[in-house]
Amino acid sequence: MKDKFHFDHASWLSIFFGGVFIGFIQTFFTISIAALIFSGKLTAFLSSGISMMLIGYIVLSLLIAIYSSLIGSLCSIQETPAIVLMTIINGIILKNPTINNNELFVVATSAIVITTVVTGLFFYLLGRFKLGDLIRYMPYPVIAGFLAGTGWTIVQGGIELILGGHENLSLAILFHENYLSKWLLGLAFGFILFFMLKRYKNILILPAILVTTIGGFYLTLIIQDISIAEIKTQGWLLSSIPEVNDKNLAIFNIGTVNWLFVLKQVSSGIPALVLVSAIALLLNINAIEILTKKDMDLNKSLKVTGIANLFSGLCGATVGYAAVDMTSLSYRMNIMSRSLGLISALVTFLVLYFCLPALNFLPNFVIGGFLIYIGIDFLYDWIYSVWFKLNKTEYAIVVLVMLIIIFSGFMQGVAFGIVIALSLFAINFSNVSIIKNSLSGSELQSNTQRGADQQQLLIEQGKKTQVIMLTGFIFFGTANKLCVQLRERANSTVLPPLKYILLDWRQVTGMDSSTVYSLQKIQQLSMVNDIQLIFTNVPDNIKLVLNTTLVDSRLLSYFSELNYGLDWCENEILAEFQQNNNFFTFEKILVDSGVNATEIAVITSFFEKKDIPVDYYLIRQGDTAEKLYFIESGCLDVFFESETGKRLYLQRISTGLFVGEIGLILKQPRAASIITTKPSVVYEISSANLDLMKANAIEAYAEFERVMILLLARRLFIVDARVKRLL
Repeated sequence: MKDKFHFDHASWLSIFFGGVFIGFIQTFFTISIAALIFSGKLTAFLSSGISMMLIGYIVLSLLIAIYSSLIGSLCSIQETPAIVLMTIINGIILKNPTINNNELFVVATSAIVITTVVTGLFFYLLGRFKLGDLIRYMPYPVIAGFLAGTGWTIVQGGIELILGGHENLSLAILFHENYLSKWLLGLAFGFILFFMLKRYKNILILPAILVTTIGGFYLTLIIQDISIAEIKTQGWLLSSIPEVNDKNLAIFNIGTVNWLFVLKQVSSGIPALVLVSAIALLLNINAIEILTKKDMDLNKSLKVTGIANLFSGLCGATVGYAAVDMTSLSYRMNIMSRSLGLISALVTFLVLYFCLPALNFLPNFVIGGFLIYIGIDFLYDWIYSVWFKLNKTEYAIVVLVMLIIIFSGFMQGVAFGIVIALSLFAINFSNVSIIKNSLSGSELQSNTQRGADQQQLLIEQGKKTQVIMLTGFIFFGTANKLCVQLRERANSTVLPPLKYILLDWRQVTGMDSSTVYSLQKIQQLSMVNDIQLIFTNVPDNIKLVLNTTLVDSRLLSYFSELNYGLDWCENEILAEFQQNNNFFTFEKILVDSGVNATEIAVITSFFEKKDIPVDYYLIRQGDTAEKLYFIESGCLDVFFESETGKRLYLQRISTGLFVGEIGLILKQPRAASIITTKPSVVYEISSANLDLMKANAIEAYAEFERVMILLLARRLFIVDARVKRLL
């Protein structure tokens, strides 16, 4: 319990004022959700609805603030499950047209209790049995369609609230002279909020707009000499809201409810509400992890959120969970503290018990306009923004799910989404691992030819490199497994610290857009642990997505071929350990191969040392093999050149090796070209000098021949081992 209250990096004063500000915003938002649900036939019970929602929020905020797996994580009563609940209540009204308002209030309140408690229990069981990751398998386009439909429904609910609870927004009602100015004003207010909050990130923008709008409204009344009573009669203000009455709480009315009747009414809608809530909670947790650059314990978060909803549901509040916007606000203010949630709950408590009657003076278009803003923001995120993230098929699914929700109902849209989810899962996703090979740098090297000392060094240091060859279609669930595996490797205390992660995409057939969340977490892992992240063979369409979603960082590199990426990692390791330019001299190679000093002097006397510039043809394809070279420093690439002049890259040659020996021995034309890629130092011996050494220095020639055979055998051994590891 020692970390329950955390004040690092934030002063008491900053935490206090931040908590007060967040408390007022959360209170206003919760009242908006209550007004959305308790509208139409339930408008007369708005005061009870507000009381239950605010008390439920207080309970939710206290529990999540204290027990959340992420210090400073904030929660709110959420609009997405509230919209689903609203459709459930509307369905009850349609099924029971003769039900009176008092009975409807009891049934609606009971429906809130049942749905929230069941959802809380579902959250808890997911976390208890560590099944949270199962939710990650829901396809992203279906989620986006749910949320886009939610946005439209919130806009519609906001307009209905402004018009005093009209449930059928026909053109005749919308353009009636008594209603036109009201909903247009609310719509304008919603768009002003949307554009201002998108354009400016200052935390004072929202309260400034609210105060200015409400102040301007009452200033207009004063100028036009319109009384409060008159404007209330015209329907511009909220219904009469008395002081809070604890007896309105759902928990005090449990004994008077016909639970069997209520369960029958809500049973068809509970699965959709539970599923949508679980998906939305997961999305919020992922967004918070990326925002704060910290991992949350998903299963613990599910258990804590579940327990909190069990208690808040008994108070009559709808489902609530981690809020991205409020947590983002506390993160940007650098006041991530558990005290924020406690102070926010205290502010809501004070408003509830001492200031509730003041809500009578809130204009309808402000509350409704705030809901319209939320809906517009949903539509922007899940209709406009996702256009740039999804392919055409995925985007079509988003639009289709949203349209079904709009024209057929939320339940039908949810049902269609589930069918699409199952179909996509069956077609695109199988249980085949996306990891074809997972090897360390000790097990897999580039095809660059290197000297024995370099090769040994790379084998010794290779466990600092993790090479993963991906395959198949990648989606959120399988990508998350990859993220978990890399995190376990990075946190390993048995293996050397990880310095390089190389992901090869050559055999990847496609990527679901939700994969970017896992890739962002992998990049976050690399940045936190100073690990170089290398992507090779990335298809152009996937690279386009990665370029727009991953952070441009010195720790992120792209290479067109796996071999290039491996070679880059190896060069970085060699650069770290190579101490001087004589590390791979000709003389050292001979000494390491067991040649004595006398024979070394004889052998080197037949060679000519040359400095070679970059882009120099050391060997040209088709030429007669007349020379043999030893590479002391520099780098060379081997190419096969077609008749049209097109080059096919074969391999890279590093220092400490002989080149051209096979063609010289077999007396065959050069099979490929060798070109320097950086200034190089080579030792050159002609076939004439080689024959001269063979004739006049027999022992030296024998030693030289033995060294060449030894180096060639090592190269063949390395190639053979590489092939076996990839089989």
